[in-house]
Amino acid sequence: MLSLIKTLLDGASARAEDNLKDRFAIDLLAQRIRDAEAGLAAAKQTLASLIVRQRAE
Repeated sequence: MLSLIKTLLDGASARAEDNLKDRFAIDLLAQRIRDAEAGLAAAKQTLASLIVRQRAE
């Protein structure tokens, strides 16, 4: 009986851990997307500046 309860608790603990990892994985991916979008915007601005400079020469 005690081993059954221990097994159930272990299973619930593993499920909770998986859910927690999944939740934070989504948050991490969302943050990386925001960082990539910011990097892309900065790269576009730099490219635009270089094009303007090249045309001015």
